[in-house]
Amino acid sequence: MQLRYMSIMLILLQTVTCDNVLIWPAEASHWINLKPVIEELIKRGHDVTVAVHTAALYINYSEPSPMKFEVFAVPFTSDMYKDFLKSFLHFWIYEKPNLSFWDGYGRFTKLIGTATKLNRQTCDGIIKNHKLLQKLQESKFRVLLSDPVSHCGELLAIKLGIPFIFTLRFSFGSALERLCGQIPAPPSYVPATMSEFSDKMTFAERLQNILYMNMYSLMYNNFWHEWDSYYSEALGKPITFCEAIGKAEIWLIRTYWDFEFPRPFLPNFVFVGGLHCRPAKPLSQTLPFQYRLVQIAKEVQHLLQIEGCQSINPSRKNTFGEFI
Repeated sequence: MQLRYMSIMLILLQTVTCDNVLIWPAEASHWINLKPVIEELIKRGHDVTVAVHTAALYINYSEPSPMKFEVFAVPFTSDMYKDFLKSFLHFWIYEKPNLSFWDGYGRFTKLIGTATKLNRQTCDGIIKNHKLLQKLQESKFRVLLSDPVSHCGELLAIKLGIPFIFTLRFSFGSALERLCGQIPAPPSYVPATMSEFSDKMTFAERLQNILYMNMYSLMYNNFWHEWDSYYSEALGKPITFCEAIGKAEIWLIRTYWDFEFPRPFLPNFVFVGGLHCRPAKPLSQTLPFQYRLVQIAKEVQHLLQIEGCQSINPSRKNTFGEFI
């Protein structure tokens, strides 16, 4: 099994040969996190193609780019998609903290239902586009890189007969990882994602953590059942949504192992924190005020390091005003 995982990684990392890589992206910050990976693949000589729908918000497929785009139509507009994202963020930031457990669960379920509807329409746009599928088949892609937050990437990979890799930070309640990726998550000491618990829980918090995990499992299983028949019809054979998700060769987890609470992991779950990070660029001197603020901060930090907070001479006249 380890050899199999290594062979898949070599497809992404090798620099000697040029391979075709297909990308199934998600929106917003998920795309921002994925772009550095795509740029590195292109730098290493790979041909990267991004499957993108016409209502995409962050993926500008009309501008010149080293990556290729396969654009397919969807029945909703970018404004409709933007409205959904706004309502979801508004709920999570402003509404959820003031709602009871069951009211929050009901509201969240409705939002996930809307997301599933949009996701299914996106999936229809490519899976039922036989001309585009034929073109993708003839392109002979070696691997598909997908963000499982946006379903259908795994279905596309299975239809094309190629392996696929997930890049993920987490799913709500770790439902995808637990139920489909088969990662162990004992609720007695593994806090449900977004529960705001730590690994040091009281007995009452552990009971509540079990409730959270079961809530996410129940909710997602209800929505996933709708995908079971869809995936089976698309592939022409019985298959469940979770079974398709579980076929991922590698799960690239976008964080560091030591940032996580202690928990068991499987060999194909690989931590890749920092993939989206880049060295800071020098601040442009065409922004004099901002540039000067940075210089001030550096000078103050230098003074504190040399003299110490307690040993700075109070008779000194150096002030922020003098620095400016």
